[in-house]
Amino acid sequence: VYDPFAGLPGATVRGLALGPPGILYVGTERGAARFDGRAFARLPLPPEAEGAEVLDLAWADGRLALVTGAGVVLEDEDGEATLLDGQPVGGVNAGVVADPAVPGSFLVAVPHGVFRIPAGAARLDRLADAPSRQPVAVLAVGEHLLVGGPDGLFLRDPAAPTGWRRLDDRPVRELLPDASGGPGDLIVGTERGLVRLRLRPDGSAALDAVAGAEAFVTDLARLPDGRLVASTGNGLLVEGYPVRDAAAGWQRIGAEQGLGARVTTRVAVDRDGRLWVGTLGGGLVGVDHDAVRLWDRAAGLADDAIVDLDRDGDDLLVTTVTRAMRVGPAMRVRPVEGIYTGGLGALAPGPDGTPWTISSQGTIHRGDEAVAVAPRGGEPNWLFRIGPAMFWLSRDTLSRLLPPAPPLRLPERGLQPVDGRDRLLLVGPEHAWAVDPDRLALEPLGPGPGCVPGAGVADPDPTGDELAITVPCGPRLRRWSGGRWRDLDAAPLRGEPVLGLARLGAELWATTPRAVVRLEPEPLRLDAEHGLPPIGPTGDLARHAGWLAVATGHGLLWLQPEALDRPRRPVTPRILGVRVDGAEAPDPARLPADAGLVVVALEDDTLGSEDTVEYRFRLDDRPWSEPFHEPAVQLSGLAPGDHRLAVAARQGGGGWTPSPAVWAFTRPPRWWERLDLRIGAALLLALGVGAWQRERARRLAAQLARAEEALAFRQVFGRFVTPEVAEEALSGRLGREGQRREVTVLIADLRGFTPMTEALPPEDLVRLLNAWLTRMVAAIEAEGGTVDKFVGDAVMAIFNAPRSQPDHADRALRAARAMVRATRELAEEVRARHGLDLGAGVGIASGEAIVGPVGSDARMEYTAIGEPVNLAARVEALTRKLDADVIVAASTRARLRDPGDLQPAGAHRLKGIAEPVAVWTWRAASRPPA
Repeated sequence: VYDPFAGLPGATVRGLALGPPGILYVGTERGAARFDGRAFARLPLPPEAEGAEVLDLAWADGRLALVTGAGVVLEDEDGEATLLDGQPVGGVNAGVVADPAVPGSFLVAVPHGVFRIPAGAARLDRLADAPSRQPVAVLAVGEHLLVGGPDGLFLRDPAAPTGWRRLDDRPVRELLPDASGGPGDLIVGTERGLVRLRLRPDGSAALDAVAGAEAFVTDLARLPDGRLVASTGNGLLVEGYPVRDAAAGWQRIGAEQGLGARVTTRVAVDRDGRLWVGTLGGGLVGVDHDAVRLWDRAAGLADDAIVDLDRDGDDLLVTTVTRAMRVGPAMRVRPVEGIYTGGLGALAPGPDGTPWTISSQGTIHRGDEAVAVAPRGGEPNWLFRIGPAMFWLSRDTLSRLLPPAPPLRLPERGLQPVDGRDRLLLVGPEHAWAVDPDRLALEPLGPGPGCVPGAGVADPDPTGDELAITVPCGPRLRRWSGGRWRDLDAAPLRGEPVLGLARLGAELWATTPRAVVRLEPEPLRLDAEHGLPPIGPTGDLARHAGWLAVATGHGLLWLQPEALDRPRRPVTPRILGVRVDGAEAPDPARLPADAGLVVVALEDDTLGSEDTVEYRFRLDDRPWSEPFHEPAVQLSGLAPGDHRLAVAARQGGGGWTPSPAVWAFTRPPRWWERLDLRIGAALLLALGVGAWQRERARRLAAQLARAEEALAFRQVFGRFVTPEVAEEALSGRLGREGQRREVTVLIADLRGFTPMTEALPPEDLVRLLNAWLTRMVAAIEAEGGTVDKFVGDAVMAIFNAPRSQPDHADRALRAARAMVRATRELAEEVRARHGLDLGAGVGIASGEAIVGPVGSDARMEYTAIGEPVNLAARVEALTRKLDADVIVAASTRARLRDPGDLQPAGAHRLKGIAEPVAVWTWRAASRPPA
């Protein structure tokens, strides 16, 4: 996800256009930018349009046409932007497209007309009046011109009274040629779904609904394989995702899949097949390929836990714990009729087409008719068909169900089946056997693998002399070939046990609890890094319709290994810039002399998650720090002199930035540390030998005393206020009137203090209170907060003052959690020593307040006054009623970048506040006894 912090001009994307290879143009509510997949370069617009909302844009033959709120703008091949039409354009969109009929030209539809920008010219040629009060889509189809807007879809018809004929009254948002239809076929995106338009040469038209009758379509694009993608007011609609209803072959992709915003405004497909999605307030989102799909109940499966996969002709049989489904060659799901529908353990197709099943109670059914019951202790585990015969295998018995035959007692327990390609093989730790299906007898095949095997597969033997067998033994793989057993290379399994094993053509595949692994011919491991969920419970595999199907406990997993195995660009974060104390650094190579909090910004090669990025720093070529996740370094308290700060980054456990970002800065000495003043004092002392010696010595002593007094005052003063406030006050930057700014206020109260006042001597009570306050102050200052005041057994802190902190709400929440954990640690000591219980409740609220010195001319204190202070006190008092450790008001919840595990607790009426306040709660993982 790319947002304004990554360089996107605005948070809402209004236009997307593919430029030359590797370039995407993005229009937002605050201008447009050129994006190369790593960084944004803002497009300079004419002064009249600078900063205006970009409603739509299109690129053709090196030129970019934009419709902005200030008018139509054309940027030529040299990057020069010209305002072609200064009439303001309102609404949320406007239509501009590259004219397919005239290469290098554009069609523009705005409220005051429909125009063409000719190829090689910088002017607007008027074609007609606009048929809609707010046109948002325009397209030329042969000799016909189409315009869509909130009034419907219009065709230019000179014979009509207005010059336009209305084809449909549904509000139109986008027009796209239908690549799968004829030259006059279009896909129309409307505010009530997708419609197919068939436009005939004579101007007559037919419209048919396609999909998404309830979808508010905002844009259309096609994937390289021809599938249609629509951005809508509720995520994306993607064509061609198999579902049970063949007429509804669409899937919605929304915030649950990582889009980050509910309303999608634009969609484009680049030349690599990657999907770029514009959102309303959520920035620009890149969507990777869809070579991983997980079918669940929404795709037509009866349950999410898959227990068996089998082939029946061209169909794939998928057995869940309650039903069996059939997936045809067209990837459509339909239930298998006429079978037992209780708890299922396995399914196999019968010779006459009737499926045979095993119930979880050990009963074997042919269709829905019970034909056998497993003996006590010998529940059936596998069903097989070999030619016209049906078999089941239990822990110690082999039975032939069709034609019926007496069961065969196995010579050893725990024999595992091997798919022997039209023959059944059994392998145990000590022996391997071949099954004679006619006589229902075992024929010795050779020794066992010497371990407890799992279900195996038969392999083509390299020598061609005999059958080869591969069986799993936990994390090992053993192969019988040439009359002996040997270990195969199982390194791709990474020590994980094998759940399923399958020979699919020339490829040998295995599943583990975390991965799908190809062992032969070339090793390939697919796991969570490729988007796979955990596997389990059976891990069966099958090939179907060009996909690899895997049975998991979360649904039926479909993979395209060839797409997942394509080389991926290395994730190598590069540091793009730095912000110092909340503002851009004026010099990219140096930091200001008074730099405090330094925050770095990254330029990423890929769209990796920020949660996986780690940083490290070093100062003055000292050893590197331990890795940390916050992109910030605090430089307060450094000694005077020249310094060098180096910062490196890495992502996902990869390598560190090859060339760390380095900034130089100089801390000036304090006045009493300046060398020139010391030398001057020494010269004056030397010149005062004699009559002036005593006087100069007295003055020097007084000067040194004042310096020591100032230093001592700073040290003592710093104990009564935070270092930031002390620095502001002593430097004279702390104004008398205060300032209005947005802050987050945290108020914490010590519970159980009143019983302690009755049980403990005053000296112990004060020591205990100081110990608690010490821990609370440490937690607050660790997140950069300012301790405002102590009120008895309560403490109040402010975030985002006096220093700016863009993430002040997240800092306050992290500080509150740390305070609760610190109180728990102290409570254990108090309980062990005094037998008393204590706890803490924390309330957090955000909003605008007056922050600064408050008090009389004789005595003042640095504090915050305003609604968030009162609200924080009220929600802190609510912690007792809701039995919560931390309560966050809605004003803070709206500002959190990472709310974590906050739980909604509804709206509550609070004393002194007119409207109910919605709150969220957090409770520590372990709570002390009540």
